[in-house]
Amino acid sequence: MHIVKQVRSKLGDSQEEFAKRLAVSVDTVKSWELGRRKPSEARIGLFSLLAGDDDLDLKKAIQDMHPHHAMANEIYEYITEELDEKESGYELRFVIYGESGSGKSRAIHLVNEKLTDSGKLDLIGELAECTDLVHQRNLCKAWDIITDQDLAYQNSQHIVFSTMSADIANSLEQNNIKVFRF
Repeated sequence: MHIVKQVRSKLGDSQEEFAKRLAVSVDTVKSWELGRRKPSEARIGLFSLLAGDDDLDLKKAIQDMHPHHAMANEIYEYITEELDEKESGYELRFVIYGESGSGKSRAIHLVNEKLTDSGKLDLIGELAECTDLVHQRNLCKAWDIITDQDLAYQNSQHIVFSTMSADIANSLEQNNIKVFRF
């Protein structure tokens, strides 16, 4: 169950009652519960007080529902699973697709934070982001010949290719290249 709904249910409030209690609209409560919006820090503190549950880490739970964090968690799980199965020195390549401003760079930054926090950064290495793949060349066919030097990421072992082109994302996915979508 979604954490905001969990707090609301614990209080026995309907969405309307919960909205009135927090001085927000019912649409805001619905957006929080669906994960389309994130409550402010002040509201998160209020949820903690209302929930009265020390074991409930509301701030982390609400933060994790944000699309950037959800995508970062998905990518983190993918890379740790992929690299656990591979030999040392394996170079990981994948694509993240989303519209401009969707949070692709923020998600990669969060993955690198997770790698640091988990102590895996030294073992796995940091992800580098190559932004905005465009139709300058047929990247789908050239995927296997793209090198770190071509992309000026000589010091990065793992590269995330970021694109806003649905056509490129679809084509790469059809060629068995992992694509994460915002």
